[in-house]
Amino acid sequence: MSRPNGSDLYIWCDYIELRCLVDKDRRLSRGRMQELLEDTAQMYGELTDADVVNPADVTPQLDGNSDDPDALAGVPPGGVQIGTRNEMRVVGWFNNLAFRAKTFGDAYPFKLSADCQELEALQVDTPLRVLYVQMLMSASLRLVPKTRHDELTESFEETSHEIFKQLMPKGWEVHRFGAKGASRYEGLLFDKLKALVKDLRGKLMLEAKHFKPNDRGDGGLDLVAWHPMAGDERDGLPIALAQCGCTSDSDAWSKKSLEAAPAKLRGHLHLLTSWSTYYFMPHDLTEASGTKIDWQLRKELTESIVIDRSRLIRLAKLYGSVDRCVTAQATVTEAVALNY
Repeated sequence: MSRPNGSDLYIWCDYIELRCLVDKDRRLSRGRMQELLEDTAQMYGELTDADVVNPADVTPQLDGNSDDPDALAGVPPGGVQIGTRNEMRVVGWFNNLAFRAKTFGDAYPFKLSADCQELEALQVDTPLRVLYVQMLMSASLRLVPKTRHDELTESFEETSHEIFKQLMPKGWEVHRFGAKGASRYEGLLFDKLKALVKDLRGKLMLEAKHFKPNDRGDGGLDLVAWHPMAGDERDGLPIALAQCGCTSDSDAWSKKSLEAAPAKLRGHLHLLTSWSTYYFMPHDLTEASGTKIDWQLRKELTESIVIDRSRLIRLAKLYGSVDRCVTAQATVTEAVALNY
């Protein structure tokens, strides 16, 4: 299993979970993770075991078993521990996994040892755990054969659609607009946009000549919702538009989160009022801030409502829709059966 190229915390934590899930012993220790890093350090041009760093250079993560970040990192009271760069990176990752265990609760299909030294994969035997692994796989497409990408991205869009429906108030129309799975909007993108604008009681400032002849894409829209106002045929409807994305690169998802935003589409979709923008992603952007949950990579957030793994699973539990959100049971079962 190839290691991540980037340094983002959520990507490395997902990598550790996946390695643990398919490991023959279904376990992965901090020591083993450090060995994996050192085995490839030269290949990636990284620092080796001879190089040391101060733990202050590593973003601290709150462990679920303590309120003292220094204790979790093994720093003596009143002292500063020096360790290799890889040691400190692994400490940060495993501390964040401890925070995940606390955040996701019974949905988390892993168990971290009391000393935060080893991660163990549990049985994926409940819908909540299946949903978690489903999100984990959708967030890790680079580790999945390209021939299998579509089934995971499609499944994630189905799951997002279910949660999007729950988020919309009673009486709203909620539909998929993406190239696959759409029922109300089908055919060429131009025709789909014309149909959508008619539903939203606006005007499309584009013509067929502005599109490629066989463009059947989604135009940056995966999910659409509006309230028809019960027989009132005037314009000025409440509207929400959403994009779903499985890309793990922070620069890429930051830009993609604006695909359905007024800043991107208002020049082509003329409506009396603006709309709310949502972005669904299978990654976990939670991070500890004291005893509260904060965002990882806050600087990459845009003016869109982000529904990440944590929010998605919590909402599925809140609305009693976990079973309907499990849209890739067979794929998860196959993955869990792998053994390296």
